[in-house]
Amino acid sequence: MAEQLILLDRWETSIAQERELPDVSQKGNWSHVRNEKFQELPIQNVQSIMEWGMPEWDTLELDYASSKRPPPVAPNLDSTAWDAFLLMTQQAQCSQEWQVLAFRNISDDIYLTVDQLRQLLSLFGTEQVRQDVFVIFFFRINDIRNEKVCRVRFDCNREVPLLRNRLGHVACFPFIQPEQAVFEFDLTENDQRISLVNLLNIAVKESRMGMSNVHDFDYRQTDGTIIELEKGIPASWTYLDKLPTTGNFKCTYNCAPEERKILDRKQIIEQFGFWPGPSTDEEVNWWADIGGTPDDVIEFLDFLVMHYTNVYDAFTDIDGPDGNRNISKKEFEEGIDRMKCKKFKGKRKKERITNIFRYLDPSGEGQVSEMEWGVLDSIFKEIRFSIGEFVGFLDRTFDNLDDAWDFLDDDSSGSMDYQEFTDACKSIGFFGPGRPIFSYLDKDDEGTVSLQEFQVVRTFHDEPVPPEKEEQ
Repeated sequence: MAEQLILLDRWETSIAQERELPDVSQKGNWSHVRNEKFQELPIQNVQSIMEWGMPEWDTLELDYASSKRPPPVAPNLDSTAWDAFLLMTQQAQCSQEWQVLAFRNISDDIYLTVDQLRQLLSLFGTEQVRQDVFVIFFFRINDIRNEKVCRVRFDCNREVPLLRNRLGHVACFPFIQPEQAVFEFDLTENDQRISLVNLLNIAVKESRMGMSNVHDFDYRQTDGTIIELEKGIPASWTYLDKLPTTGNFKCTYNCAPEERKILDRKQIIEQFGFWPGPSTDEEVNWWADIGGTPDDVIEFLDFLVMHYTNVYDAFTDIDGPDGNRNISKKEFEEGIDRMKCKKFKGKRKKERITNIFRYLDPSGEGQVSEMEWGVLDSIFKEIRFSIGEFVGFLDRTFDNLDDAWDFLDDDSSGSMDYQEFTDACKSIGFFGPGRPIFSYLDKDDEGTVSLQEFQVVRTFHDEPVPPEKEEQ
């Protein structure tokens, strides 16, 4: 098997060079092999594993990140086949590690959407297994423009770097939706240097001034010594041959919706990621990581999810039918009262509402445009998707919602607090995000969910996942 992988690597390398594709390998040697180790130690003194004299015994470990991508017309599994796939996975009597081996054996026969992969991830309770499942199916995703739907299921500081290291920092780079991502680049490695150059080039084109969309940057030598960038990130770093080849660079990226340059992002993902890119914003299912969202914003969204099918109807209610499509702070405060939102009652009500407004108005202009309001839509969809995942799981597991409640409320107390709810979900094999689901069910904000409150999931009963925007 090792010899076959090395032969495959030679073949893919020759094709990439013949097609004059960029070298996005880990070591700048065109190889698709990553993180190779023999006897648990990195293989040294060879430019590439293709030049390595393979011993006849002991253990070789490696990752292989192919440059092959799904064809343009690759068929996804239809909903009937996918529901059967999920049900068989839930009911499998073997260990999750054996399920991973089964997935690996059939992965080359199927293609998935990110929605489907996200639902599959919720069936696995350990980080390692979830990461393995994601790695197996990553290069089988048809709509990579929406990869953030899956990415938010992994911890951005701990798990996402591990996935990038296994799959390749360029292949796994969030070309289309870099917002909220946390980046850490080891500048001694070729693919990480390319990823940083790509990020900085996106920033130059989308920032109002210089690279102002790159935040919280930190540059250190390998020994941890801080290198001050007093004048900001050097403009020369947008060129690969002028980027430092030592040290570690950390940063985050944020871009206002109206400043996104989708065609520039498309050009970069197609040139370096070998994925097809979207031509318009409307082709992308814009998403957000609920984990990095302030609590008061989440509380406000819990209210919107209960009362609206989309956030833009709420915007219209606050702005008024004859409004100017911009909301001032005063209009926002009055609108929350008019909607009878009780989420912020108490002495800190005005302060908490102000915090939400500031989150929506990052430029500090004193008003929120409809496009700026759209940041709520991304989080709104994450909350609804999480609830839809849960309801879909209950539909596959129980005959009806009453049976589901009887099982979840195992002590028959008539209510569950958050810990009881998450423990019950794990006991039936659901490992999706619990907080947004519980907050949605807890209508009275008392910290518990009753049978009557649980019945609200019926509104999602025929909507296992929110529909994506129409495919272009």
